[in-house]
Amino acid sequence: MPSADSPSTLAEFDSGKYDTQCLDRLLGQSKMDEILFKGQVPTAGELVQMSACLSKEEADSSRGNAKPDRKSGTPTPQSGKIIFNLDRFNPECIVETLGGELAAQIRFGGRIPTDSESNQLQRCRLSETEDSSGKSAMSPDSDSPVRRIVLKPVLPKGVLAAELRSVTLPDPSKVEPNTDQCAIYEDSRCAELRWEPVNDLRAGSFTSIKISPADPDIIFAGVDSNDMSLYKSDDAGETWRLVHVTGHTSGIAVNPKDPDVIVYSILEGPMSRSTDGGKNWVEVDTGSVQVQRVDPASVGANIFTTVVFAPGNGSIAYAATVDGMHRSGTDRGPTNLFVSRNEGATWELAGTCPNCGGVKSLAVDPSNHEVVWAATNNGAQLSRDGGKTWSDNLIEDYSDRPETYGVALQPGNPETVLLASAESGMFRSTDGGDTWSEASVGLGTPELHQVIFAPSNPKVAYVASHEGVFRSDDSGQTWEARNRGLGYLFTTPIAVDPRDEDVLYVGSASEVYTTHPIHFHAGLHEGEGLYKSIDGGRNWYRSDIGIDEAKLAQMGTHPLLPFNLWADGESGRGAFFTPDAGETWLFSPNHAAHYPMVFAFSRSFPSTIYLTSWQNDGELMSSVDGAYNWIDLTPRVAAGISGETKKLGLYDDGKRRWLHLHGLAISETDPNIIYVGSVHDTVYPDVDFNLKGAHIFKSVDGGMTFNEISNGFPIETHTSINSIVLHPSDPDIAYAMTTLHETQTAIGIYKTIDGGENWSPVNDGLDLHTNDLQMDRLDPDILYAATESGIFKTTNGGLRWTVSSIGIPDKAPVIDLAIDPINPLYLYAITPDHVYRSKNGGNHWYVADLGIEMVPKDQLTSAQARLMAEMQLDRTKTGHSVYGSTFAQDRTLEIDATGRVVYVVAKTKASDLYGPEWDKVRKLYRAVLPPLIPVEYRFEINGESLLIQSSSHIYDVVIDENVQEVRFTSAAPRGVSCDISINMPRSLQSGSYEVSIDGHPIGSSSTGTSVSFATNSAGRSLVAIKLN
Repeated sequence: MPSADSPSTLAEFDSGKYDTQCLDRLLGQSKMDEILFKGQVPTAGELVQMSACLSKEEADSSRGNAKPDRKSGTPTPQSGKIIFNLDRFNPECIVETLGGELAAQIRFGGRIPTDSESNQLQRCRLSETEDSSGKSAMSPDSDSPVRRIVLKPVLPKGVLAAELRSVTLPDPSKVEPNTDQCAIYEDSRCAELRWEPVNDLRAGSFTSIKISPADPDIIFAGVDSNDMSLYKSDDAGETWRLVHVTGHTSGIAVNPKDPDVIVYSILEGPMSRSTDGGKNWVEVDTGSVQVQRVDPASVGANIFTTVVFAPGNGSIAYAATVDGMHRSGTDRGPTNLFVSRNEGATWELAGTCPNCGGVKSLAVDPSNHEVVWAATNNGAQLSRDGGKTWSDNLIEDYSDRPETYGVALQPGNPETVLLASAESGMFRSTDGGDTWSEASVGLGTPELHQVIFAPSNPKVAYVASHEGVFRSDDSGQTWEARNRGLGYLFTTPIAVDPRDEDVLYVGSASEVYTTHPIHFHAGLHEGEGLYKSIDGGRNWYRSDIGIDEAKLAQMGTHPLLPFNLWADGESGRGAFFTPDAGETWLFSPNHAAHYPMVFAFSRSFPSTIYLTSWQNDGELMSSVDGAYNWIDLTPRVAAGISGETKKLGLYDDGKRRWLHLHGLAISETDPNIIYVGSVHDTVYPDVDFNLKGAHIFKSVDGGMTFNEISNGFPIETHTSINSIVLHPSDPDIAYAMTTLHETQTAIGIYKTIDGGENWSPVNDGLDLHTNDLQMDRLDPDILYAATESGIFKTTNGGLRWTVSSIGIPDKAPVIDLAIDPINPLYLYAITPDHVYRSKNGGNHWYVADLGIEMVPKDQLTSAQARLMAEMQLDRTKTGHSVYGSTFAQDRTLEIDATGRVVYVVAKTKASDLYGPEWDKVRKLYRAVLPPLIPVEYRFEINGESLLIQSSSHIYDVVIDENVQEVRFTSAAPRGVSCDISINMPRSLQSGSYEVSIDGHPIGSSSTGTSVSFATNSAGRSLVAIKLN
């Protein structure tokens, strides 16, 4: 146990339990700034002093008088006691760093880590998001989610998991082709690459599903995203199309009399309304209270959280707002309710709920439209005068966790009310809210979301929850799980067909940051989407054809693991991951995935991932467990901003920290070395970035600390450090490439040869408007730069560049590049119009885009579009290169670790600007180049190495001692041949073996301790090798 004067860097305290002004007076503001904002942890002695500043509730709790914390199940720590707060650290990372024995002592035995162990464990810390006031920092684009540690499933007794220790690719070599021209043609088009669309990227983030009462085949689904706000189905959910894009849908209301009249609320400004079924939209901003857009300077901005039409009355509608920047509201603050009496066309303030905090759902009594129910942050609230006055929390005596999410009135008997609590289960009233009873029998979780009665059968009700969908057949008194077929159980919106109580729809929403951040569901999920059931929830099937990630903007392939691709939308809600080149997709919700920039990976620790973005509280995030949990490293970057930057007035530390980070690179030889670059963002003038200019940062301790290393780089320039490329064996040699994207100017490429101590331009002969930079890992002095006037190549480390674009139209912009890591003579490039391939180191290029659906030129109809097509580039300081054709931007062309799969994103419409056609989406294509290349995996289990050589991706390796079997997942593009060979562990080396794939026996051969077999890939397959 440390002494009272020796700090433990893992000692934790919750600043929310203290009076921060008292702390400032007690320890001084400077000391408290270090503790609150710079990561310094209070000593035991300081904790004892600080106990004098505990809030009254916490002081009572420390004396044993407070209610137990039902959420955490742990007692409040006594003042002065140093604790290890597991909620702040990734447990798998703790095991990886200290080993299982020490980790168990710390996690379960109450052991306090030593200072040395504490320093090692800082890489495992989860993010804390606090602003200069000590309160949670809420960005205009989201409330910071509560980050819950997600553990991988515990294996059964006798089943042991193997840890991946290394992956070895074949040695790269430059193999000259027989010809530098295309060698295979089909109908006069090059067919060396046969492109095919991959399976659609479909995730959750659904916040609302509404069925038209007048025409139940018409359904609307809202998404918490800027790229894809509202979808419509005209065929009962069989197919969907994007009908509007604004940002972060929070609620949808369909006129009960007219399916063409729709109003939906968003969390970024006024509601939108359509009177023609979604073909055209207008902002609803004509009421007596002017609705303002979200703006940090507009403290009183109104943010709409829900909207509803009165049942059976198409004229009356209600909507709720919250004030200020906290989109999920406050605990007990005021909430305004608006009313419309003309089908949502205009609105007026109905009244204010003094302590609702925030409204998640509204329900209107069909028999009296003045009676309005609200599920709020502060319990159930009721108004009997159209929102003028409110009841206060009706369940205050029934629950000490007041947040509620859904409310429903029983058809024909509106005195029976169901209230879905966010963390305390279901409550039910049969007397209009005068008394309540718990109604959670049969529910598998107390964490509930939306609840609804079936309009056609008032005894039937459904609720969506953390653990799937539950149905009640006795008006909400008892419940039964109905989840068969649901690929993912964490569901939020739910809707029932008014004609049939057995037909219903539900949507997943793991990453709903903005409306409900306390239920942010971290992890790596599969099966998210929109589902339909036609038998009362007994069976579900996906019903979301057309609801795809609408605007893919960033991709990254793992440098070691074949067929591993990460992809993200321009402003999505998480990162998509495929282990099999796009056959199947998983989803990892994380803060950086909203406005993502660059994925980067550690070669030393294959499960470690980094991602930059401009999303506040997620500008640089990392995961050490393969994207199950993410850590915010941005405070450490901000702490390393140089004195020179501050002296020049380029960083305002008096404001809430908000950076735009972009370029990112991890050393191949030392995973502790990380470079990251920033952007002077001019695209979003309403976002108050407090780091101006462009800056380069470096960490030499795995992201524990960063220091600015911008000497020689013109940091005052309004540019973007878009790409950072490191020498494969000498991380002191690095290149920082600038670009026009997201800023005002580009200044080419800068280089350092001393680890960032000094930078100098290497632009001789180069077009300064660079878009991408690739390095030949066999000869790192060879680099290729994509620019607005073609491809440039250097063979001497940037001392001199020459044009290397033969085969590409003269002066055509090249948007992105990819280089084959196994044979770096092979390169790929995209211009606005085509994919190109080179087989001789960029000396000659030819078109290779057979199979990609190109945007027809006749779509360029407007004068501006034609002008952009002729100019190719908009250099009017808008911050973006505007290409009116099929391909859009950098990091939308990537190549697999083995060079056998190439990926590209193609647009379906010429313009990226939304409206008047809203269904402008980007599609992901792949080209597979057989034969596949074998990769060697080294796993470790019980101190023993387990070697597997495979041309497929191998993961989830276990030994099942119960049945004497090795099992693992093999993943590869469907239809290709895969060869697999495994050296069996010592415990399974006597006897013969039986190999099965997905339960079907296949032939194999064994030599000594090695078992070999071949298979035709079906995407992902479970391989089992059993000792007979």
